[in-house]
Amino acid sequence: MNTLANPFTDTGAFTWNDTMRETNPKERASYYVYFLGQNMSFFIVNTYAMLFFTDRLGISAAVIGTLFFVARIWAAVNDLILGVIIDKSHIKSGKYKPWINMASIALPIITISIFAIPDISMTGKITLASITYILWGMAYTVSDVPGFSIITVMTTNADERNTMLSLSRMFALSGLLVVSVVLMPIVNSYGWTTAAVCISAVSFLLMNFQRFFVKERHFTRNESIAVGKILKCLFGNKYLLIYYGAITVWFSCSTSMIVSSYFAVYNLGSHAYIGILMIFMVIPILMASIFVPPLIKKFGKNRVVLISAITNITIFVTYYFIGYSNIMVVFLMMTLNGLCSGVLNVTYPMYTADCIEYGAWKTGERTTGFSFAMQTFTTKLAQAVSAGVAGFLLTAFGYVPNVEQSESTLKGIFSMMTLVPATGVLGFVIIFGLFYKLKESDVEKYIKGNL
Repeated sequence: MNTLANPFTDTGAFTWNDTMRETNPKERASYYVYFLGQNMSFFIVNTYAMLFFTDRLGISAAVIGTLFFVARIWAAVNDLILGVIIDKSHIKSGKYKPWINMASIALPIITISIFAIPDISMTGKITLASITYILWGMAYTVSDVPGFSIITVMTTNADERNTMLSLSRMFALSGLLVVSVVLMPIVNSYGWTTAAVCISAVSFLLMNFQRFFVKERHFTRNESIAVGKILKCLFGNKYLLIYYGAITVWFSCSTSMIVSSYFAVYNLGSHAYIGILMIFMVIPILMASIFVPPLIKKFGKNRVVLISAITNITIFVTYYFIGYSNIMVVFLMMTLNGLCSGVLNVTYPMYTADCIEYGAWKTGERTTGFSFAMQTFTTKLAQAVSAGVAGFLLTAFGYVPNVEQSESTLKGIFSMMTLVPATGVLGFVIIFGLFYKLKESDVEKYIKGNL
């Protein structure tokens, strides 16, 4: 047995026999930095686009909330469509890589276009914001569904898969850390468009290493399936539905990330706090990528996830009643919430992979692309709801761009940082805790039986 201690040779979080590892260091490295680059594009849009649209372009929060809701619903539907196409496709150059290669070019380019909208008429701004944001969501779909799915044909080793998925989430969150540190200084000095070009150039470079090193080496039976069978397999996979039903409830109320920039500017009083808050959110999530795998090994995913979720609720409620007058308390609460969120961030692609094996064992059909499409579908569906809720609540609370906000508006923004997300986590705990019963030991048996 050999304990490994390098993110590219796979961390010491897991220990297994060297002969069972199927991927090589260059392959793993390129897989990880793909998600680093992808999520640099994701986080600049997901975290800052609403602020850019409202405060720079002057579009109302309600209009942007509606745009985000419609665009993300459409992007979520695209996930399912792409999942079906992938499961039915037989492209000579690979099942997943052609899509990833395409997205590695398109996503950074469209990211730039969002932040390059000129100061024209309001109708023109809304039109361009709608077109670019919807196109960006479609490009992100093409980067995400195959990006997660490809792990199932890179290796059949369950430990190796879990470690690679865990580390891929760590690198993905490093993208948020990079954006948090460098974006606002560039924006303040050179403007939004230049900042987007800089971020997207690095994103493009990082996403394209996989083009040369990642290999598809395992092709399982029954990968070309009729649409009717795919849907039948979906509804026959109860654990996939239960898990992502719970995730949808959680993410639908996750308004804290969306309004964190507003909270920094108006509640805390400075644009400088935007990047600082993100750092206090991201570093703990990155830490979770390191300590969660051994915790899972010792206690099991289900127990670790439930305990972290219940702790997260407690922190949100405590934070609300303590308030944000003391900046050190704000940093502490952001750190604690980041640790809890990190557990979910690390584990949710693992649950998808587990449910794929369960579904293949139960139905005899393997719907990898569609199952990972369900992962991104539910994420985007929930993000659509949370973005719409954030936009409508900002308007309901009386938010007006670029002016001092009223006390009731500030209180409303703070509630979207605390009580609203706490409600979503509570819903997740109820659904997941009562109905999800799939265990790691069962998954191991399903993997062997499905080969």
